Amino acid sequence: MFSASFVGAVTAAWTATLLLLLQTPHCSGDVLRVGSILRMTESATHAINHLGAQRLPAVLMAIRDFNAQHGKANNLTVMHVNRDGGTTFYSSALAAANIETTAYPGWGGPDVLIGGGSDFSAAAVAQMLQEYQVPLMGYGASGSQLSHGSQYPFFARVYPSSAFQARALAGFIR
Repeated sequence: MFSASFVGAVTAAWTATLLLLLQTPHCSGDVLRVGSILRMTESATHAINHLGAQRLPAVLMAIRDFNAQHGKANNLTVMHVNRDGGTTFYSSALAAANIETTAYPGWGGPDVLIGGGSDFSAAAVAQMLQEYQVPLMGYGASGSQLSHGSQYPFFARVYPSSAFQARALAGFIR
């Protein structure tokens, strides 16, 4: 299973992300609707994807902790819906569309979406979400093309871009 320190570290990272989301202009009143697209299954076998299985409990723990510690102080409650992002950028985009159109009946779409575990899925989802003006927080996308704000105005990453990583590695080697 997972070590307590691993889950604690991931939960702390998600809690920090939720605190950043408080600053989004898309937050609507006393509820922050957060959608997540995590790869939960493998396409060929439909077996559980262990990385997604690790991330979802951490997201849920972070939301619970956030609501308990910060929600009352900010008069805010975080609502969360997750959809399986699958193994392709197409399945990630379908999951995002499902969250945008059906996940919060009577509430509208999400205020923010967390997803994009790969460059391709983050790019596909970010482009789709532009129509709805919903920010996408990419947790694993490192492609430098996603740094172009004019192309991806609603994309933010929590992982450094490949270009930044390459410069850091080159400086380390020298």
